[in-house]
Amino acid sequence: MKGTRLFGTWSLVLSSLIIFLELVGYFIFEKNPSYCDHCSRYGKTEKLRFWNPSHETFKATKYCKKEKVCFSVQYTFDAFGRRVHSFENKSSQDNPVALLGDSFVFGYGLQDSETLAFYLHKSLKRRIYNYGHSGADLNLIYALFNKEILKSQLPKSTDMVLMIPQIVLYRNLPSSNYIHNFKWPHCRMIKNIWKCFDSAWSAYPWQAKILYLFEKLKKVSFFLKAIDGRMSFYSMEEHVRISGVYLRKIKEKYEEQFDGKLKIFAHPHGPFDAHEKRILQNEVEVHYLPIGKGNNLCDCDQHPDASFNKTLSTELAKVLN
Repeated sequence: MKGTRLFGTWSLVLSSLIIFLELVGYFIFEKNPSYCDHCSRYGKTEKLRFWNPSHETFKATKYCKKEKVCFSVQYTFDAFGRRVHSFENKSSQDNPVALLGDSFVFGYGLQDSETLAFYLHKSLKRRIYNYGHSGADLNLIYALFNKEILKSQLPKSTDMVLMIPQIVLYRNLPSSNYIHNFKWPHCRMIKNIWKCFDSAWSAYPWQAKILYLFEKLKKVSFFLKAIDGRMSFYSMEEHVRISGVYLRKIKEKYEEQFDGKLKIFAHPHGPFDAHEKRILQNEVEVHYLPIGKGNNLCDCDQHPDASFNKTLSTELAKVLN
């Protein structure tokens, strides 16, 4: 009888705690709710499993609480799932530039003629290939080299620009920032040996299972939605160190496969702090551009706008010319 009462008391306490946390999560999450139609449509490839769709044009629309429509734009992709812009076919095919990165490079929330690739083309007068992918991490970008996808699609003389905002440093080890695609190839250091796996499921078995469960529970929990982006199995320093190793490995692969130049830039819209810079400089040279943070598209979005991309392309052109 005593055990039954004790169980009932703890059940009441636990239920009350869950309700309290859900209410806290609701009010935090409701400050900035949003949803999006077709903002992250994917295609499937044999080597990557998930990538941008090929030969598609569609409209992406994002809705927010304070602004009924945050954006409504058109995305256009070529046969290889690269986002295209209007002047691409008129450019010389000699010595092109490939842009690598996440949604900042992709041009999330922007028209085809407002992306960084579009403005960089106008600045350099060279063909620009946009390999940006929303949610990309360095696992994915390394796989583009390691699986020889870029090698099979681009001339050997291609120059490359890798743009990484600060958030990308925290997507390469298991954390709630890292759950964009468990099926992408993953690599990790095991006893000082670099090993690559077909997916996160094989690279980080138990961490991937916990994060997958976390992602599923987010669909029914306001509290978990509110703390999204704050869960990690590793320290900040470990996240940045593995990012540095990835960047060095990407540079090595580029030099094996191409004859041009690879430049790695910290995207100024997501700047690195001094400690992150010190860790990275032990592995690879990262360029930091003298540009302030751009404007947000709306209250529920944190991506660069067209005017910021235009300014950024001018600064990039000075380094690349």
